Amino acid sequence: MKKYAIMALAMLSGAVFAADAPVSKNMLYDGSFDTVKAMSTGRHWGLYKNNVYYGWIGDANLKPTDGKCELDNTVFSSKPASLKMTNQGNGKPVTICQNLHYYKLKLQPGKKYRLSFMIKLQDVEKPGVCLLVWNNKNIFFPYMKGTSDWQKVEYIHTAAKDSDKSSRLQYSFRLGGKGTVWVDDVVFEEVAE
Repeated sequence: MKKYAIMALAMLSGAVFAADAPVSKNMLYDGSFDTVKAMSTGRHWGLYKNNVYYGWIGDANLKPTDGKCELDNTVFSSKPASLKMTNQGNGKPVTICQNLHYYKLKLQPGKKYRLSFMIKLQDVEKPGVCLLVWNNKNIFFPYMKGTSDWQKVEYIHTAAKDSDKSSRLQYSFRLGGKGTVWVDDVVFEEVAE
């Protein structure tokens, strides 16, 4: 039932579910949280290669009393780990992102991209958790709240006509309300037309 509610919300928001075949590999680094075994700093999962940071970055201003992001090797959709986000409900959103512009990636105008991930929610309060893509503007995908077991969420996004001119391309998860979320098997890929 909850899966259908999420699908309905996504369709109402303009998101499109499709079975189009991808034409490129995952643009994200370590979307399954299985490459980097531990945090490289207090808020990073990733590595530096040729002076470029590849991986996930948490909010530098987040205090432990507000919430946290961490790898969880006890709850996951696929082994060995998932990303666990916890918000304590103090009014501060918990956010984690990848800056794909660091990798010199740009969206091609008019091209379709698939954004998919596995997600599990536990007692997530309003406004909930959402996927956010920041390119030429912030694009918020539907918020999810409540409690649910692992489910796959997928959106098809068509890049704006000026998306290749943007100096920013960021893929984020934002947990705005109290609760716990696990995310795994995160994919961002171009779709065949």
